[in-house]
Amino acid sequence: MTTNFYSLYKRRSIVLSENAQYFFILLIILISANSLKIITDEFIIGVFIFTLFLFLLKKRNIDPIIIFLFCAWGIINLVSFIYNRTSFDIWTFTGFIVKMIYPYFILKLVGETFFEKFEKVVFALTVISLPLYAIQILLPGVINSFTPIFKNITSEEILHSGGWYSIIFRFNASSELRNSGFMWEPGAFAFMILLALLFRIMKNGLVIDKRNIIYIIALITTLSTMAYLGIAILLLAYSIKSKNVIAILITIPVVFTYFSFVSNLSFMLPKMQDYLSTLDQSYTPGGKEYLKVNRVAFLLFILQESVLFPLGYGIVPSKYMYSEFFGKALEGVGTIANLLLYWGWLGLIFFIRSFYKYFKCLQIERDGVLLLFAAIILILAFFSNPFEKDPIFYSIVFYPFIFKNINTEYV
Repeated sequence: MTTNFYSLYKRRSIVLSENAQYFFILLIILISANSLKIITDEFIIGVFIFTLFLFLLKKRNIDPIIIFLFCAWGIINLVSFIYNRTSFDIWTFTGFIVKMIYPYFILKLVGETFFEKFEKVVFALTVISLPLYAIQILLPGVINSFTPIFKNITSEEILHSGGWYSIIFRFNASSELRNSGFMWEPGAFAFMILLALLFRIMKNGLVIDKRNIIYIIALITTLSTMAYLGIAILLLAYSIKSKNVIAILITIPVVFTYFSFVSNLSFMLPKMQDYLSTLDQSYTPGGKEYLKVNRVAFLLFILQESVLFPLGYGIVPSKYMYSEFFGKALEGVGTIANLLLYWGWLGLIFFIRSFYKYFKCLQIERDGVLLLFAAIILILAFFSNPFEKDPIFYSIVFYPFIFKNINTEYV
């Protein structure tokens, strides 16, 4: 009896308090938002050291997945350096490891309820964003007048692009019709909403409730291509799940018509055209000339490069990226493209499999249709957003390897 009590006490003593867990969830979200002036490389290093200290203090065990990724990253960079013979920056290499490991520490400290708490925080921030977005639309002068109040905590990049950031809301002066919520831009906000919505769908199924309706409304306010595509895919999944042949036959053309209509709206058409054409914008920060291209063009370049060296380049610059054909370094946005560039084909396959395993371990009852559609939405969301070094991305990757099956219903 005494032994059992001692074991129970020991097990409970290593669990963080509820408030501390929510603190770490909010911390990860703020780092993902990357809009506060305080979010610097030095701050990330501080978070790494602090979470490492707590990880050791709480005597958490180390999972094989973190050792596997650490070794894989080292091997990829070593082979790439031997092959490319261009340059190797030890600080960039170390920084990549730091950004990969501290989300693991936080995930281990918070435990299996990490994404449950994440969804609750995202929902609260989403609800807060809606009235603020209404003020942004109806009274833009009022929302803009807050700039002097929040300029001291807003990052220089956000201030330069116009607007302010206040943890709970980002005012984007260059996109006054769009809701950026608590993220740096509307597309990233749509990504966070979709991630929270998919969590609820995996736990509870495709149900229409007040919480999900609020998420859908918030997605619409982002005016994001990915948001509308996600809604269309969920609508298609809902019709298939209904097992009504007539509903399916009606829904499929409706979805395509809907997406065709949305893509031709005045605020969407330029974005779609931008995805399908090369921007060819050059700029020279720090004396190095870059060629900035859109998401589709960047992925096509990376696919071509991966044929020449499919193992991944790590942080070692590839020969092709600095070739005389461009005369400058290539830069583009997209998690999928950058994963292929950094980790190679084996790495990309591993990460996509991790997305599938993440959704699979959330489900109470196996549902192949939902798993497929959820994985498609997440892959498309990662295609259009730069989350390859983001703590949320690594939290998704690590989660199914740490917590095998979470068979509890979520409300």
